[in-house]
Amino acid sequence: MKFLVILATISFVSFSSIISIQPTIKAKYYVPSHLTNRWQDLLDLEPYLLYYGLEFVDKNPDVILCTYVTEEILSQNKPIIILEKFAAASINEKTRAIIEHPNIKAVFKNRILKNKKWDNKPLVAGRYFNNLINAYAQLIQEEKSTPLSKSARNKIQCVIWDFFGSPFKKKIKRLRDIEIDYKEHRPIDIFFACDLSEKTSKSGAHILFNWHRNAAIQAMRAIKGINCIALTSKIDYWPYIDHTQKSKIIVSPWGFGEYCWRDFEAIHCGAVLIKPDTSFIRCYPDIYQNNITYVPCKPDFSDLEEKVKHILQNYQDYTPMRKRAKKLLVDSWDIEFLAQQFVMQVKKALTK
Repeated sequence: MKFLVILATISFVSFSSIISIQPTIKAKYYVPSHLTNRWQDLLDLEPYLLYYGLEFVDKNPDVILCTYVTEEILSQNKPIIILEKFAAASINEKTRAIIEHPNIKAVFKNRILKNKKWDNKPLVAGRYFNNLINAYAQLIQEEKSTPLSKSARNKIQCVIWDFFGSPFKKKIKRLRDIEIDYKEHRPIDIFFACDLSEKTSKSGAHILFNWHRNAAIQAMRAIKGINCIALTSKIDYWPYIDHTQKSKIIVSPWGFGEYCWRDFEAIHCGAVLIKPDTSFIRCYPDIYQNNITYVPCKPDFSDLEEKVKHILQNYQDYTPMRKRAKKLLVDSWDIEFLAQQFVMQVKKALTK
């Protein structure tokens, strides 16, 4: 069976009839109203999911898919797969509290910690990567949590399900198709834009968010003799993309998770991405390969000037990196493949 090729958006054709090539698993999903946008692209994949052997049903499911587990869901005594939207690679508190339950068969996340033993390290503001920031900032107390068993840690799987929080977000599609002239002059040496105006919460996550991003801004502005643009107020999306396309280097701090849409935007627009070392996470596609797809730096940006000057002095030498990262993102844009992988991981979780 051949599928129609989808070029314009992540919108999917409706097939009048589809015969699955695999035994069908029946899945019931629970979507909180405030997370509808996170689920919609996955639900739009239904024709592909059905073809590869997963059908959405209202009654008598083989498995329940949910973002977090409620008493109602547990009372059905069915296998459960948690589709966690938590931006960080570490799991959130709600998932940690329930993951040992025998009915929890898997936790699917867009990004996970590469070494699952790190899921048992003390957290700062609920996130592993905040430990790395706090090692420099020294602002927040570590949080001790109950260690997870090996079997519980093995339930945590890297599976793309949240397209909104991935390189496959609909808005990114337009950038994917941009053809880059890698020899074209770029007048902006280094660019970073973020809106810090509303990040005033006293929570530990917000405190480290502000410290980390301010450290990036200060390090950028301290570099002399370059054309640097570091914005701390809101900028409209397409003017922001225009700046990105004119920039040699994009600096991308961590946010409330390790990844940022800025990473994908920078790569699609042909810039060199500098980011705190993020090689400790597993994701698809694997864009955080140190000095292969991006340039890693320290979480406090104390080595940023050194990195920037080396790149600017040897910019053409970074053309293979720019091309390699762009190709990796473009080649990974295969929605049918992602649907197939999702179904395969569901079946794997249920047969363990």
